[in-house]
Amino acid sequence: MTHCLGVPTNQLLRLDKNLTRKEATRRIRYLPPIYKFRTRYLNSNLHYAILSYISEVLDEKPWEDLIQTTFFDPLGMRNSDFTFRVDRRA
Repeated sequence: MTHCLGVPTNQLLRLDKNLTRKEATRRIRYLPPIYKFRTRYLNSNLHYAILSYISEVLDEKPWEDLIQTTFFDPLGMRNSDFTFRVDRRA
């Protein structure tokens, strides 16, 4: 993933708490490019939404489960995750 799709970062999509990875992936086609494809770097979290959704489709399991079973469990990382939990705040 090189962050060279040319689409804007669109941080406003993050304000929609009900936005699923599937819906974010569907919506990206409607974003007008601000650069030509593969001509400039522009960091965008939309790329991660697309990547995680594709992984869910291919592996037929939620992204969180895929990361847990592929990375955290084999490495013995029992207290690691990437979701916000109130009980983990220090």
